[in-house]
Amino acid sequence: REQSISSVHARLGLHLYDYRFEQGHSDYYAANQINLSTLKLRRIERGRQEVDLLTLQDIAAYTETPLDDLVRKIYAN
Repeated sequence: REQSISSVHARLGLHLYDYRFEQGHSDYYAANQINLSTLKLRRIERGRQEVDLLTLQDIAAYTETPLDDLVRKIYAN
């Protein structure tokens, strides 16, 4: 199994994956909602993809999580 870039990336990926799974969304559907390819979505979910601010905002919107709450969650110790 590939190693996550960092614990922050791993927490972001888990947040995204958990939400997608709970909603019953396919990776294709979620990727379209976030304006990503399915490959990039899966890499983010595994903590293996750098994410810029615009993508982080799109992930926050997709997961119905205010951006400041998402940042606090992924940077939590």
